[in-house]
Amino acid sequence: LQKLPFTPATNVVIKNNIIRDLPGDGMWISTTKGAVLEYNTVYNTGDGTNTAYAGMWPHNSDGCVMQYNEVYGNRLGGGDGQGLDVDINCNDTLIQYNYSHDNEGGFFLDMGDAVNTVVRYNISQNDRDKAFEFAQGCPNGTMIYQNTIYSDRTIPKGVFYLSNTGAGLGVNEIYAFNNVFQYPEGQVFYGESGDTAKLKDHLKLYNNAYIGGMEAPDGDSKAIKADAAGMKAPGTAPEINQTQQPVTGSSGKLDGYQLTEGSMLIDAGVTMEEALIYFGGGEPVDGREYSPRELY
Repeated sequence: LQKLPFTPATNVVIKNNIIRDLPGDGMWISTTKGAVLEYNTVYNTGDGTNTAYAGMWPHNSDGCVMQYNEVYGNRLGGGDGQGLDVDINCNDTLIQYNYSHDNEGGFFLDMGDAVNTVVRYNISQNDRDKAFEFAQGCPNGTMIYQNTIYSDRTIPKGVFYLSNTGAGLGVNEIYAFNNVFQYPEGQVFYGESGDTAKLKDHLKLYNNAYIGGMEAPDGDSKAIKADAAGMKAPGTAPEINQTQQPVTGSSGKLDGYQLTEGSMLIDAGVTMEEALIYFGGGEPVDGREYSPRELY
């Protein structure tokens, strides 16, 4: 907490809210420790002008968890425009079990001085422009695994995009494994704009699936490639939520992303232990006796 200029608010829980039709950010928190943002529905945010807004994000915070949220329809103005964002001076952020869709700026943004960001178990459907963006460099300790990223059309800036390296902590390694990327033929994995070319040396890929016609990048030594993943009906999750609850896995409305019998993706994932060893981390330790901060 050395970077926090004020005493942080601790263990804040923000849940079961509907936030919509705002000209700026949807849900923004700052200077917190252990905040949980869950079961919120955030949509139609950002006014599309030259100011950068995102749907849901922490700033200057430690240990924030964003889970079971639905975020969609955020507009792309002068930058950002993603559904979910881990912003400046955030440590140990966990993003899981969210449904992000139809955001003009993409699914996820990670700022270059964030540390230990984990993005897992999320579904992104028809998020545009790019899927993952890193700004002001690539942060330390980012792990991206077991997400399903689907689009019915190609997006211009690539699945992974590094917009700039002008600040932050430099260009560090990012680890992505066990993800499903389903895009039409012609989709580029790395965009050509910004500083994205630097990602090819720093984005460490392993055992991801590339479905629907897109080519697997050279850096994935265990790429799974197929025309179809064997999911029930990908792309059929709701585009507009007319209920009072976010669309989550328990709603049944994301069942189109379940695997069918005989799918090539069944039992195709590597374990966390295998991934850590492959990426050079050695055998994992038994962390059950450690606090989250000690384990990090």
